[in-house]
Amino acid sequence: MAHLCNKKCMKRLPCGSHDCDQPCHSGDCKECTKTSIKKLSCDCGEEVRVQCGAITPECKKRCARVHACAHQVTHTCHNKETCPPCYAQVQRTCVGGHDTSTVYCYEDKITCNVMCGKPLPCGHKCQEEYHNGICKKECKQHCLIKCKNGSHNCVATCHYPHKCPSCKETFILKCKCGNKEQRALCSFVQSNGKTLLNPGGVQARISKIG
Repeated sequence: MAHLCNKKCMKRLPCGSHDCDQPCHSGDCKECTKTSIKKLSCDCGEEVRVQCGAITPECKKRCARVHACAHQVTHTCHNKETCPPCYAQVQRTCVGGHDTSTVYCYEDKITCNVMCGKPLPCGHKCQEEYHNGICKKECKQHCLIKCKNGSHNCVATCHYPHKCPSCKETFILKCKCGNKEQRALCSFVQSNGKTLLNPGGVQARISKIG
């Protein structure tokens, strides 16, 4: 015959706040059924008494936080750090003042397809969509600065404020009699001058390649 104990169990329940007040028993204790002494506070300020160990019930009230806009709040009370965005539709003008569009309230930076066109330090114009603030410092357009001979444009990517690389275009060097010609890099001509002497001592003239 099992021994009957008339004392209460008094084991600590999983809730961690109360003891089991059932008669002494074997096996696991039942779940705590006490009502929490402490009130659970909702983010909206409401307080409710719930069964011990229960999570805060979902609040159906409209969110009472202060919001950035004056539109009607459509989301309910929550415990997230930030509220959901406002989806009210409004009319807004793009940052450049070129166009007006219907957008959601939370969209505060409206762009358009108009090129910025502001002058960059290198001399090019900004080709990004119109924007507020300063333009990107890195310019990816072709340099197009004339070489020292003034005959060719630099085709490298913009490298302001550094010097242009050596010009890779070529010239044809011809002697005045027209009997001899030789192809030479523009950078070679820049270093040696536009008027050269051929090995025979005859002055050569330079004509740009078509």
